[in-house]
Amino acid sequence: MQRNVASPDGRSGVSALGCVLAMVLLASARAVAAPIVVDPNATACVTPSVHFTTIQQAIDAAPVGATVQVCPGQYQEQISIYKPLTLKGVGAGSGWVPTIRLPAGFVTNVVLYGWPSVAQVLVQSQNVTLTNLVIDGSNTLDTCSNLYLAGIVYESGASGAVRRASVRNQFVHDSGSGTDCRMGIGIFAQGGSVLTVQDSDISSIDCLGVSNDQSSVNVKTSVISVRGGAEVGVNFANNASGTISGNFVSGGEVGIGGWFVTGDVTIANNIISKFTRDGITCNGCNGVTVSENKVYGDGPNGIFFMSCSGGNLIQSNQITGSSHQGIFVDCPASDTITLNILQDLPYGITALPGDVVTKNKFYNVGTNIRTAQ
Repeated sequence: MQRNVASPDGRSGVSALGCVLAMVLLASARAVAAPIVVDPNATACVTPSVHFTTIQQAIDAAPVGATVQVCPGQYQEQISIYKPLTLKGVGAGSGWVPTIRLPAGFVTNVVLYGWPSVAQVLVQSQNVTLTNLVIDGSNTLDTCSNLYLAGIVYESGASGAVRRASVRNQFVHDSGSGTDCRMGIGIFAQGGSVLTVQDSDISSIDCLGVSNDQSSVNVKTSVISVRGGAEVGVNFANNASGTISGNFVSGGEVGIGGWFVTGDVTIANNIISKFTRDGITCNGCNGVTVSENKVYGDGPNGIFFMSCSGGNLIQSNQITGSSHQGIFVDCPASDTITLNILQDLPYGITALPGDVVTKNKFYNVGTNIRTAQ
């Protein structure tokens, strides 16, 4: 039979020990409950909190699955996220948004297209969300070299989302020649990664706004505005998959471009303008759906498909004012081109005899339909 041993004040030892344990557990619970906050100021914008002055310090200390809250301020850091967590900007109601800028002593921390390159935010884990943040390249580099500058990179096997973020000024402008080097990338998803980009603003990029290479990426309801000499606003390549929908895409040579993609890609409900070559282009693409997009002028082609096997669906798009042709499809197998509206074009649709071209509407078009040569 167990006995309670009386303490000097007359209470049982077990009861006194229980009180101590309860106090310890309560203190521990309060410590866990305190949010992890980053603020360069002595007093954090969220209190009480576990307070760090750099984002990387907070990431290193955060438990798996935590939310790291970033207060308004300027953070001169290169960041690596190697565990599942959420990095969230807070306090934006004050008019200031947490802004991550590349430090003067930046290092190459990722390989892009075979070249050692620079990522401002490098994600190396699954389940990483970035939200309410500004990633600003600030034209840090001023000499052309084989060095890409990327705002956010999700490495191979990583996953997560970028929401309500501004990714901007990833461009390299050569001070000697006065031209862009075309080495800046807004957001890059490497092979095997899974990423959603939503409600974000990607701007002033001199190469690729959002690029997906052998990954699964959904780009939704975002604004992608690249510099005039940039290559592509949204880029899908090498058996990439995903959906590009509800975006405003402008600038560059190509608005939305795909290279060697087979199925599992849908380009829908986007507004595309101010391109210098093609609004939507797909080279070596098969089974891709392009529907309900609005493509406005400037370049020679509205929608351009070539070097493909076929099976693509181009439906219910509105193309206005391209300098040469609205839709060009040069694929040997059957594609379907239907219910499109083509206006103010020298040529409406150029296709092969095996394509199904039906129920399209032409307004002020020089030649409605012709056969690809």
